[in-house]
Amino acid sequence: MTLRRGSPSRPDGSLYVTDNSKIRKITVDGTVSTLAGTGQSVGIVNGDCASAIFSVPMGITVDATGNIYVADTGNNAIRQITVTPTSCQVSTLAGNGTAGSADGKTTAATFYQPEYLTLDASGNLYVTDTINNKIRMVTTLDGNVSTVAGNGTAGNTNGGTNANFTKPTGISVDETTGALYVAEYDDIREIAKGAVSTLAGSPYNPTVSSCTLTDGLGTNAIFCRPYGMAIDGYGNLYVADSYNNAVRKVSITGNVTTIAGTGEAGADDGPGNTATFYQPRDIAIEKSGVVYVTEPFGHRIRMLTPSTP
Repeated sequence: MTLRRGSPSRPDGSLYVTDNSKIRKITVDGTVSTLAGTGQSVGIVNGDCASAIFSVPMGITVDATGNIYVADTGNNAIRQITVTPTSCQVSTLAGNGTAGSADGKTTAATFYQPEYLTLDASGNLYVTDTINNKIRMVTTLDGNVSTVAGNGTAGNTNGGTNANFTKPTGISVDETTGALYVAEYDDIREIAKGAVSTLAGSPYNPTVSSCTLTDGLGTNAIFCRPYGMAIDGYGNLYVADSYNNAVRKVSITGNVTTIAGTGEAGADDGPGNTATFYQPRDIAIEKSGVVYVTEPFGHRIRMLTPSTP
């Protein structure tokens, strides 16, 4: 279950959520409807939204004109939803349903369980191709797919073409600088001008059986399976730190703080330092500072309202 707020050009301000092989819409008054998908999860079926089929879709984002893009994880594809006043249509932008890692245009390209995606200011999609351990780019104009970072081998090496990732999940782009931020097993990586570095958190260590909720600067901070992320107007990242049952904030300098969640699993509302979550999975943020968080296992959408002076 992931979500994104509608683009600024769409005045209804709806949230779009991937849920059980469907795409759901939540209006500002809390009304929930199914935008696309039958709920079946076998095969790629395009066409009218009501009859389209997705397979365990995860990441979702919306462009400036209201087109909706979905990481159709189980179908190894990137899908597009186009809504007009009179119709709603689903098409496949890239991928053909077969697992692979080939670059190329539209159905000539292949993915292996793409999970999350984000859009830059030029309309390019960046996708975490999770099982391939790669970051891919899809141009929305022609569906051309290329590899941005990751050599396909699992690891935590920084640098240029030799950089690698371990099952990347969440991804967000700073539209001002063009930098990409990627969540993977236990850290947050940054991709800027072709170079990969670690912004915060310690790389995944298979010999460590657990990780703790620890704030701090850079690699002194500890995450536990971070997933979805969103970036605010000041360049701060908000991260769904799933296994730590918390929402974390990462500054542009890599300083990590916990803004909500105690580390214990639960469903308690209230102030951030006493509220509890159950494996939060994705985040959307408004310009006002309101943060929305999905909890797939709790079947909930939570809202964090910034405190007033």
